[in-house]
Amino acid sequence: MSDVQTLDKLVSDYGHNDAQIKDLKKIADTEKEQIKQLLLEHKEDKWTAGGYTVQRVVSERETLNEEKLLPIIKHYWSSTHGSMECPFIKTREYVDMDRLEEAIYQKELTPNVLVEMDKCREVTTVVSLKCKKTKTEE
Repeated sequence: MSDVQTLDKLVSDYGHNDAQIKDLKKIADTEKEQIKQLLLEHKEDKWTAGGYTVQRVVSERETLNEEKLLPIIKHYWSSTHGSMECPFIKTREYVDMDRLEEAIYQKELTPNVLVEMDKCREVTTVVSLKCKKTKTEE
């Protein structure tokens, strides 16, 4: 078989397999959402059937709302350093989290500012589903 024939066959096979994978992913994603919903409705976190165990896992992701954080940092900086440029805020006006974290660890910020900054935290709940083959006892 020539390289051209090999390439033709590989491209054709790949296209067919890729289409099947995409179709199966759509089916699996729909099933996953239905399973998560049913587990929630039945107040279950785990379910075993057909040799597989699924587990509904709820986790939280935390971020800081920069729109809320910017005025707090600006106010703190201008009240303690006047018109001197604030090293925590960049030109596009986003918080330099590395520099801010360093300032927190160095205790450069007052407790009141830290309390106000804490109000900028946002928590997102993420529900995922883990699936594994059930161990069989021999």
